[in-house]
Amino acid sequence: MIHIEMEDNYTQTTRYYGSANDKNFTVECHYDSNADHWEIRQITWTTEDLSSIPKKKVEGKIKDFISKWLFDKPKKEEEENGTV
Repeated sequence: MIHIEMEDNYTQTTRYYGSANDKNFTVECHYDSNADHWEIRQITWTTEDLSSIPKKKVEGKIKDFISKWLFDKPKKEEEENGTV
């Protein structure tokens, strides 16, 4: 007889694709089921010429958008909790 036990703890990485002012990007989000914690890991730009946008400001807006869209938690609140 074989006895198998499993735990329902996992991690997941999801990539979302979008654009800001016609500049394409990918957002990588990570989830840990054991901690029940979501984290926006990185934003990767797939458009080479970013000279027409303020990159840091736009990335902040993207993080805020993703936080509200996926997690319903504004970026500022996450920063206060030390999760961004």
